[in-house]
Amino acid sequence: MKKLIFFLSFVFCMKVTAFELSHTFTHLWSDSSGTALLYRWNAGGNFSAGRHEFSSGVRISWLDSTVNYCETSFVKGDFFLEYKNSHFGLSGDFGFSFADSVTVSADHIYSQEGVSGINARISVPVYIGNAVVKPYFSFLTAESKKGDFYWFHGNIKIPYSGQYGVQFLYKNHEFNGIFCAGTVHILNNEDFRLVDASYNLFSVLYRQTWYACRAMFKPYSGCAFFFGDFNGALTSENQLYFLYPYKYYKVHGDIKAFAVLAGILFEYRRNSFLFSLDCNSIFFANQNGSYDVKWRYKKNILFDGSFGSDSGNIDFMNKTGLVSVNSKFAYNICRSKLNMNVFLSKIWLIPFRLSSGDGSGGTSGDSDGGISENFVFSWIFSGISAGISFCM
Repeated sequence: MKKLIFFLSFVFCMKVTAFELSHTFTHLWSDSSGTALLYRWNAGGNFSAGRHEFSSGVRISWLDSTVNYCETSFVKGDFFLEYKNSHFGLSGDFGFSFADSVTVSADHIYSQEGVSGINARISVPVYIGNAVVKPYFSFLTAESKKGDFYWFHGNIKIPYSGQYGVQFLYKNHEFNGIFCAGTVHILNNEDFRLVDASYNLFSVLYRQTWYACRAMFKPYSGCAFFFGDFNGALTSENQLYFLYPYKYYKVHGDIKAFAVLAGILFEYRRNSFLFSLDCNSIFFANQNGSYDVKWRYKKNILFDGSFGSDSGNIDFMNKTGLVSVNSKFAYNICRSKLNMNVFLSKIWLIPFRLSSGDGSGGTSGDSDGGISENFVFSWIFSGISAGISFCM
């Protein structure tokens, strides 16, 4: 009875301070082959009971793409719950994702069927005066039921991918250190392992916030180091097909990369109007790797059983980078206890490459006649989002 009285008193003292519902529609890409659209729905609320604050939310995302580069209907759901008081907090979220099939076209066609995954994240912020120390941990696991990698049949399995980080905040300063590690397996449709890959990622980020009248500036800079390796084999034991593949492989390789990160978030508010620019960039100052392949043809009436080996470098991202600029216009409309916000935004993606110094001159696009008018038209109208949210 005492527990029941305490629980009822606690619920009675709770105060609902805000509830928000939003919907966002994003046009990702369109061309002659199809259209890629992203829909997002969010719902959440904040509650308080004395010095105790609670918040919860749910987010559903649906990617519907018919462009030939990537054909899929992909659904992802996330659920969030947080508690905090004046000394510490605890937050966690759980997510799931699934797609009946994912088909990617890049020189060849690759497909995966029955794609699914789950992810989770836990963080425990500690409040010490003006400082916040926030360690966090997240993981991901995913798999597909069967697939086709053009050269062989196989499905992807990610048994574990983990992220470990800590965030320090003091007044207008923020420091974030992250370590990620994971493994990826490619199995044939009989669950024999074909390829094993693993990766490690380290990154550090520093961010600072400035205010000036109605404007806010939040620049950041950082760096990231990546290392990964892979081993695989297509043999007569794991490729139990009569005609295909006609060539067996054993491959080993590794990839390393060092990247520089930089960006700035700018916001300007005037009455009910908001304009923001979110600029982010990544530049691979150094990316290198290598691979070694041993191959052998089948020996039958069609092939002579010859064998050989190849090796090469993996450095296609060396001295390349990507800049993204998200421009957003938002307007807030207040009516009694209802607060409505509408916005329109556009993301500009700008890839670039520094000269390799080989003295070749010209650009890499000369060989295929440059960038087509249709591509420019699709790029201009890609990444456009419109959304509306209601808060009570």
